[in-house]
Amino acid sequence: NTRDTLWCPVREVPKLAYDHNELVSLAEKRLCSRVTYTTVLSKLLPKEFTLTNLENAYETILGTDLEKRNFRKKILKLNIITPTTGKRTGGRFRPAQLYRFVSDDVKEIQIF
Repeated sequence: NTRDTLWCPVREVPKLAYDHNELVSLAEKRLCSRVTYTTVLSKLLPKEFTLTNLENAYETILGTDLEKRNFRKKILKLNIITPTTGKRTGGRFRPAQLYRFVSDDVKEIQIF
């Protein structure tokens, strides 16, 4: 029943039945590993996103802060994302460029 579905940060998952906590832990470890060498985030982010959205996703999954300038430089150099014609507006700052992944397929890359 979807009414009983609970979304929470993976590190705050409550005690689950059987070995399900172990499965969640394994999934978290695999995701942490895969984001460092694939474009798996293309399956987790919206179709269009800002570089800040992408950086925040990496930081959240990896549990670490990334150096903004170096991260953006590396991501753009990999040619795995491309700018769209849109901009994200509504914030206190200038409109942010929107990007999308070049391919819908998960590709192997070397981010870190």
